[in-house]
Amino acid sequence: MTARAQFCDEAQARYRVYWLGGEGRIDGAEAIRSVDDREAIAIARGMTDGRSVELWDRGRFIGRFDPTSLVSGE
Repeated sequence: MTARAQFCDEAQARYRVYWLGGEGRIDGAEAIRSVDDREAIAIARGMTDGRSVELWDRGRFIGRFDPTSLVSGE
């Protein structure tokens, strides 16, 4: 995680990382703040912890990050 990025409360969140459990269901979430998509993607990739995660900018899907691959929403 870079010095500029930080975890934040829900009211301040621009980005959200969702951990996916069995059958692609949401297993948890973390609100993060980042200066841009590139930085948010780097943070999300670092949060996989052996599980897939999805990164969202409010209602905009940015990407899904598996421990070994990426499927982009763009």
